[in-house]
Amino acid sequence: MVIPPLLVFLGLFVVFYSSAIDFATTYLPENLVRYSIPVGLLGWLAHGLVSGDFSFFATSLWLTAFSFLAGGALYYLKQWASGDMWLIAVASSLLGPAFAGFWPNFYILSAVWAGILGLGYYFYYLFRGGVYRNHFPGLVLLAVVALFTAFDPFPRIVILGFALVFFILSTRKEVEALFIVRKKVRDLEEDDWLFEDLKVGKHTIRAALPVGKKEVELARKFGRGYVEIKSGVPMTPAFSLALATLLAL
Repeated sequence: MVIPPLLVFLGLFVVFYSSAIDFATTYLPENLVRYSIPVGLLGWLAHGLVSGDFSFFATSLWLTAFSFLAGGALYYLKQWASGDMWLIAVASSLLGPAFAGFWPNFYILSAVWAGILGLGYYFYYLFRGGVYRNHFPGLVLLAVVALFTAFDPFPRIVILGFALVFFILSTRKEVEALFIVRKKVRDLEEDDWLFEDLKVGKHTIRAALPVGKKEVELARKFGRGYVEIKSGVPMTPAFSLALATLLAL
């Protein structure tokens, strides 16, 4: 059967390529990502029609639905951008049926890598923004605990976890302040996160949800002045790292 290898190749290409573009530019190739989902669903359906086995299509369908439901929830909770939801749905629709361990391993590995990436970003901005200068004793203590853990990871890893959580809680507000930037209202883009509600004409763009297409149109039509938004960091590389790990297992 030629269809499954083609779908797997396309899935790997779209996920790895899109993650690289997102990491380099913070923008996803939207058309490539969104059109790949129906290609995956229709491709596995075609495979079922040819082979008589529709289990692959069923797997593609329910994994894609799950990705949209879980991803949509995280999107509205402002834990990630809509692009993350779309890309994990791409992986589900194209690659889910082809890997026996895709469920739940891919999602677990994605969460693990997202946590590692998030931690890496956190310390990058901690040093880049100079916040570490205000918490140097705590940073030294954290380094000592990490060194102590390295010689005997278990069960000392729990101590490191508590120390890390305490350090992040003590520096969180200062690091988060580095992500607040001023932007022209007319330059608002989809998935921007407002720091507070914004009045544009007779309409109000709520900070409770990420900026959508309709809000972007309103901002470009009625927007004046500047607004503070919370910038994000690209998390889609977590999906590529999860796939690479899954392939290596």
